[in-house]
Amino acid sequence: GGETGGPCPSGDSWIFRNSEQEWTRLPDCASPRTYSSMALLPEVNGQKRIVLYGGIEKNRQVIQAESPADTVVVLDPDSMTWTTRITTASGSFPAKRASAAMAPSSSGLYLFGGINTETNALQNDIWFLAGNSTSADQAAAGECVPIFTNFLLVHGLLMFFGWGVFLVWGTFIARYFSSSGTTWFLLHRIFQVSGLVLSFLGFVLGIVSVQFDHFKFAHGAIGIIVMLLGISQPFNALARPHRPSEGEKTPLKRRIWELFHHNIGRVAVALALINISLGVFLALAHMAVWALWFVYLIVVILVFVFFELLKIPVVHEKMAAILPMKTKEYPVSNEQKMENVAKADESQQGEK
Repeated sequence: GGETGGPCPSGDSWIFRNSEQEWTRLPDCASPRTYSSMALLPEVNGQKRIVLYGGIEKNRQVIQAESPADTVVVLDPDSMTWTTRITTASGSFPAKRASAAMAPSSSGLYLFGGINTETNALQNDIWFLAGNSTSADQAAAGECVPIFTNFLLVHGLLMFFGWGVFLVWGTFIARYFSSSGTTWFLLHRIFQVSGLVLSFLGFVLGIVSVQFDHFKFAHGAIGIIVMLLGISQPFNALARPHRPSEGEKTPLKRRIWELFHHNIGRVAVALALINISLGVFLALAHMAVWALWFVYLIVVILVFVFFELLKIPVVHEKMAAILPMKTKEYPVSNEQKMENVAKADESQQGEK
């Protein structure tokens, strides 16, 4: 447990083997917490068991419920496994607390003081947990926390699907399929709206769950810039000048609008992909998550590069000769169409 640059509190546990001078991560079991107490139970036949008790389990990031007051978590350092054990009491159980002093004796563990996690009041009471390494194994077993879920994780997932999936591929559709009928526009709008809704929810969770000045860090600063750019796009679209009819010259307002709308969207998506990469590092994600994200990011970049190259007529023609591709008719702007019509008129007048 403890506080980290990623999930806070964290739920990971590690053991340091002095003989190998190496840290080894243990399987997860106890709920994430900070300021917990640990002590070694009396040994029986050289068998060791370590008790983890209390701590602060609840803050703005946490989703799962707190562990019951009658529960402790026991570590077997030989097998490097945790188990949850249910204790008994002659009367009431100790108030849930953090930063308590815990000390072993010949017949159990003493617990003193700490901070009440419900009232934040300082405690001055003393409790005794009777038992040893054998009785700990014989106590009723509880359930480990299988998955540690917090708002920071949900924030990351929403941002991935919002910016990393919907908004990326919505931009892709608009960039490379805008000359293919009208279906592209419907898909573009569905992808962009879905992506913005998901990313806005993720943005809110990111602000709510982080317990310090989020925007002093690059990830937070880039995040707010990306969201402002993203949120501006629907309003930008509402002010969209109508596309000119066939043969008409594109008005200056339309050209200015296209310049801003297209490039704001591209800059926002590029910054979002960079920021998701920063977020993966800040969250101290598992190596498999890092690998999956960066493989996906490379695929996205390669797809965009490939289709960007296909917009070059020479490249498209060469690729069409290799791959089973249809010959592409490149869209002609209204200005080019008008120029072609003018040239055709001049040619006809010259023949006369």
